Amino acid sequence: CFLYAKLCQHFQKKQITVPDDTGNKITHSFRQLLLTRCQKEFENDYRQEIGYEKKKVDVDAITDEKLQKEESEKLEENLSKAKRKKLGNIL
Repeated sequence: CFLYAKLCQHFQKKQITVPDDTGNKITHSFRQLLLTRCQKEFENDYRQEIGYEKKKVDVDAITDEKLQKEESEKLEENLSKAKRKKLGNIL
């Protein structure tokens, strides 16, 4: 963890210049870019959970039991992957 802390300390001082949508150059701190990225990932995780609920209703409406079971397993696997990714973003 010491090396990671030193790396974060080094990057905290960095200023990054990126072009915006209009072509103007904007300077951001590494910390600001990292926080923005984490926020976007968190919001994306929330959208995936909402998408799961909608897909679950569609899967439950399938009349063929075998197909319903397969689709339900795929849906649960995708949810499990999304949860692991979300947990990884938090840690």
